Amino acid sequence: MIQRLFVALTITAGRSLAQQTGISGRLTDPSSATLTHAIVSVRGDDGAKLETITNAQGIYQFPSLRAGKYVLRFDAPGFAPAERTLSLLVGQVAAVDVTLQLATAASSIAVESIAAAVDTTSSTVAGDVSPSEVARVPLNGRNYLQLAMMVPGITNNTVTNSPLGATDSGKLQINVDGQQVTQNSASDGFGEPQYSQDAIDQFQIITNRFDATLGRSSRMQVNVQTKSGGNNLHGTLYGYFRNDAFNASDPVAHRVLPFSDQQFGGTVGGPIRKDKLFFFFAYEGERQPTTIFNAPTGFGGVSYNFANELRTDTYLLHSDWAINGAQRLSVRATGYTWHVPFNNVTGSSSPTRATDSTRTSYAVLGTWIWTLSPALVNDVKVGFNLRLAEHSAHTKSGISLAHHHYRRTLQLPATTRSERLSIP
Repeated sequence: MIQRLFVALTITAGRSLAQQTGISGRLTDPSSATLTHAIVSVRGDDGAKLETITNAQGIYQFPSLRAGKYVLRFDAPGFAPAERTLSLLVGQVAAVDVTLQLATAASSIAVESIAAAVDTTSSTVAGDVSPSEVARVPLNGRNYLQLAMMVPGITNNTVTNSPLGATDSGKLQINVDGQQVTQNSASDGFGEPQYSQDAIDQFQIITNRFDATLGRSSRMQVNVQTKSGGNNLHGTLYGYFRNDAFNASDPVAHRVLPFSDQQFGGTVGGPIRKDKLFFFFAYEGERQPTTIFNAPTGFGGVSYNFANELRTDTYLLHSDWAINGAQRLSVRATGYTWHVPFNNVTGSSSPTRATDSTRTSYAVLGTWIWTLSPALVNDVKVGFNLRLAEHSAHTKSGISLAHHHYRRTLQLPATTRSERLSIP
């Protein structure tokens, strides 16, 4: 039986958090004169395609792009077309200035590969973890935030749900696809959603001098980008299994300590309609059986064991719709469940504290990008977060502990609820 002692409901309205990644530049002719009303298009390796024109100063911009690989194409009457290929990481704004050559009878498309230059217009101190690093670096536990230790400025040797370790309360903010997923009312261990490593594309950690559009944090911002679909059907299927059958004897206990952990999951992504509509889905589960050893105070030194198990499940669904060359709509939904049937009992604590604990987190984010003119881009984000923590008292009338018997007299169930609504 679950008794609800209190329900805390919070609904907040505020900005969805900026996570700017983009391309801008200036188009000129061989005499360095500006080219106005030239057509500039960008195509991503995920199938995304956007188009704009240069303004009176020859400047073009794509201020709201997903991080990834892109091909820029420049077309102007009387000039040979040109293409540039480049890769963007989260938070990078690349400046790509191009000079078009006059068209001739034998003109061809000039294709060049360029590297995104260092952004000299921003004083932000940040580091990126690239898609190849997320995909190829093996992690014990598959927590993508462990890769934060590769970023300059991260000094912790142990990373759990935060690059700051256990002292992160109010000092860290994690934004996933521009949506805040951390909460300032509690530490990272309370209901913070987790994500499969295979669902994460890349992320950026800003350690100093981030701007106010990112939200509240006294020390650090983490901007995460999840994976999306594309024109090619792709996916993964995996399982990671750890068992004491492969372990050596413990040097203190002089025996092999029991241990078992299974992590499994998969991803799939691809086109629903080529060049127009795409999807990506990821799932990961973990099962970790454990045994609780407890010697409660007041039981005459008697100890007892209880079988327990950690169960987690994470889900992510991402869909993108290229409406036309000027508009793109993206919807992402995530879910996370953490369950421990025998929680809050360790060391010498009383067994009456035991609860069946479940934490769930759900989030939905919608993003609409509309290029209205060379100087005006509308970027709308609407997000909703729901977190629920339930602690149910065990209702057995009595539990035998060796030669002792006790009856539960204390029940401390609780359900807490936290909701966040983000509207730009």
